[in-house]
Amino acid sequence: MPIQQPKNILVAPLDWGAGHTTRCIPIVRHLMQLGHNPIVAGNAAQLEIIRAAFPDGIATTPLDGYNVSYSSWNRFLQMGLLTQIPGLLRTIQQEHHWLKEKADQLKLDGVISDNRYGLFHTAVPTVILTHQLRIQTGLGTIADNLVQRRHYKFLNRFGKVWVVDTPDGPGLAGILSHPAALPDNACYTGLLSRLAGTKTEVAPGVPKKPCWYCYLARSHSAPGFHRYFGNRCSRMQEKWCMLRDPFQQQPLHIFHRTSVITKDWMIPNLTQR
Repeated sequence: MPIQQPKNILVAPLDWGAGHTTRCIPIVRHLMQLGHNPIVAGNAAQLEIIRAAFPDGIATTPLDGYNVSYSSWNRFLQMGLLTQIPGLLRTIQQEHHWLKEKADQLKLDGVISDNRYGLFHTAVPTVILTHQLRIQTGLGTIADNLVQRRHYKFLNRFGKVWVVDTPDGPGLAGILSHPAALPDNACYTGLLSRLAGTKTEVAPGVPKKPCWYCYLARSHSAPGFHRYFGNRCSRMQEKWCMLRDPFQQQPLHIFHRTSVITKDWMIPNLTQR
């Protein structure tokens, strides 16, 4: 039943792949069902996904992304990402100033940020979604502890931290989402999937057997990952899996016999879409 006083809620997913955007779709859908007015912020690629998910119309506003890139440095202790930290901190500061201006313009009553650390506000209730509480630096336990301490300071700027995983470990993200100690303002949301409640059609020539369906973000759609995934698939039996780039129309690869990637993406049959 629609509420009497709808709220304007900003939903802003991170642009690091498409997973953050797609897992916000059920949140946006739920806000609509409650009678609220969700406003989705993102770059052009993100908003294209959102508009496709809501063909009847959805309020959107442009917001630049973090634009994280990968390089050969990533093979050596995550150096490719570490060198981008100064730029990421600048982006966080810029999006914080952006929110302070937009809060009044859009008459915001609340903000749901998916891993965008600058979208906190002193006068508007804010929530941040994440599945990474115990970030793995690849530099050892001491570095992981230091990063986690700094990370929690960012998270504590928000009113609530929604951890996207099951409360009982290991969940889907393992140690990432189940550290020894949670932030004081954290709670688990359970799993989020835009595929919940959707109908599927079996692709021609594919046996009607259970399968795993995995979306690949453009940044992760690399031949090396496909080879790794293919090797994992060969160890399982009587399963099918389709890997698909969400920015492309055709599947990238179809594997017979797949390993478990995430139960959040499980559907009854291999689909054409």
